[in-house]
Amino acid sequence: CVGRHRESVDSSTEASAGSDAFPGGRGSSAESRFLQELQRRPNQLHQRTYLAQKDPSELMTIIRELNYRTCVQSSKLLRLLKQKDRLLHKVQKNCDIVTACLQAVSQKRRVDTKLKFTLEPSLGQNGFQQWHDALKAVARLPTGIPKEWRRKVWLTLADHYLRSIAIDWDKTMRFAFNDRSNPDDDSMGIQIVKVQVFWSTCLLIL
Repeated sequence: CVGRHRESVDSSTEASAGSDAFPGGRGSSAESRFLQELQRRPNQLHQRTYLAQKDPSELMTIIRELNYRTCVQSSKLLRLLKQKDRLLHKVQKNCDIVTACLQAVSQKRRVDTKLKFTLEPSLGQNGFQQWHDALKAVARLPTGIPKEWRRKVWLTLADHYLRSIAIDWDKTMRFAFNDRSNPDDDSMGIQIVKVQVFWSTCLLIL
């Protein structure tokens, strides 16, 4: 409860700090109107032409609005980065607890002392192997790998396998999922029809 109260206080403090940093709220309607007109220009050439037609006072108005909006977005970004750091710290603490539990129920072998649980593997083969060994230890628990993690685990294993066999997955997806006809599309279509007929027949028999 104390932790949750502290988090809510931190969040409200950051939010109030973000709003207090910009007294007076948004810029004037004239400033907003200038920016809206500028954003309606489709490219930089049209935007330069639009700006070249403004007198210095109007340009200063646009600059003030841009500075204000930049400050607002910077404040939001800072608040989100602080929140991200807090959440990452909480995740790390929970991972350390899981690591301690895995080592406590392990067979106390030398390899078990190197167990370190993480939600995602770190970079490199050693990082992946460490993550893989910890997941194997979790899978040996009575409850196995929690269902909330399974999709992420399978996707991570699949990504690692594709990299290990040097498959360019982005290129493969662009080739497989496009509007053009590929040479093996006809044969693949025939196989799909055969499978559909097979399963339809099985359902009728049942």
